Amino acid sequence: SDLFPSHDMTLAFTICSINYLAQAQTLGQSLQEQNPSIEFVIGLVDRLDKVELEPDKIPPFQMLEIDKINIESFDQMCEIYNITELNTAVKPYFIDYFYKNRPDIQNVIYFDPDIIVFDSLKPLEDSLKKYPMVVTPHICSPINDDFNTKETDHLSTGLYNLGFIATSRSEATYHMVNWWKDRLEKDCRIDLCNGLFVDQHWINFVPLFYPNDVLVDKYPGYNIAYWNLHERTVSSQNGKYFVNGKTYRDWE
Repeated sequence: SDLFPSHDMTLAFTICSINYLAQAQTLGQSLQEQNPSIEFVIGLVDRLDKVELEPDKIPPFQMLEIDKINIESFDQMCEIYNITELNTAVKPYFIDYFYKNRPDIQNVIYFDPDIIVFDSLKPLEDSLKKYPMVVTPHICSPINDDFNTKETDHLSTGLYNLGFIATSRSEATYHMVNWWKDRLEKDCRIDLCNGLFVDQHWINFVPLFYPNDVLVDKYPGYNIAYWNLHERTVSSQNGKYFVNGKTYRDWE
């Protein structure tokens, strides 16, 4: 669109309330160390003027308070959601805000605050040149061990881990984000009996609704967590991390 001149800058952000600022700071530090050219913003679902923080508790990163992005239905969302649901529900609203207010930004990447980045995100930025959206599945192979996590857990909580989603500026992205905003305004609940687990089940539809615009990236180095250790082995050599003995370039 002519309204949004294309640039190559990437913005990464997280969302948290005051109680999770320490985790958000750790994420930002890891991101900055590995990817100094990527801008990092903490989306704060709180008001700094309503709390007293010691100076050493304030992260040295940009913080964008929730009232600054002007969500029309925010008061109603506060009434129906708990803190976990609310922090999750505002995710597409922040993405929408960045695209509308930062024409210098080409890519917007979301990370949960409890994530650590161990390597360059250049392969991800390269993927965003080909696909407007990138998501990662919780698992890529059957679970055949006797530990606690089962495939039924992912049927309950969603196929994709929305602790991460990457987008680039495109009409498909704008359309998806608007659809996602609409769904999360009232249906970002933890209500497994009615098929809802915050924002995650909604993204099950995205590769179906936008088949040519979404990369389901199965690289095992993305979103490593306890639920996929049955298929992923992490090792390190000379300060470089490998998953199943490979880097992204080897895996491709």
